[in-house]
Amino acid sequence: MSAPATALAQRNIKIITDGSHDAFTVILQETIAKRAYEIFESAGRPSGQDHAHWLQAEAEVLQNGAPVRESGSWSTANATLPGADAADVQVFLQNDRAFLSCCKPAQSFIIFRFPVSVDPQTAAAYMKGDTFVLTAKHSPFGAPPAIIDPAKSGTASQ
Repeated sequence: MSAPATALAQRNIKIITDGSHDAFTVILQETIAKRAYEIFESAGRPSGQDHAHWLQAEAEVLQNGAPVRESGSWSTANATLPGADAADVQVFLQNDRAFLSCCKPAQSFIIFRFPVSVDPQTAAAYMKGDTFVLTAKHSPFGAPPAIIDPAKSGTASQ
């Protein structure tokens, strides 16, 4: 007779919203800046290429997450994070996207783009085994006119 299946415990993850994103933004910007400097160094330290190096580093650091699934009035984002625990994960959520940061086994960032605006106040994030899950209800009000992009210090975008 086989052993009974063990249920995987759901471990909640704190969601960071626009009001408390500073620490998350600093970590992301420092990671991109470090990678941009490595690109600058490996390219022979050319002058005038800082913007191109930043964009390349940003593209390498921010991995695109799997497409967000829609079901009724809810959006769900998933990612497999082998070896990660809920304590290793942070989520910065906006109306149109979510940034996930995971510090184990190595620092990584994943961006999820929502096809419709979501209400961050209705969101829940958790780990179940190695799977990260983020759910949020669609917003009845639409997206705000400007949103903070943590990859770009102090800038707003549409």
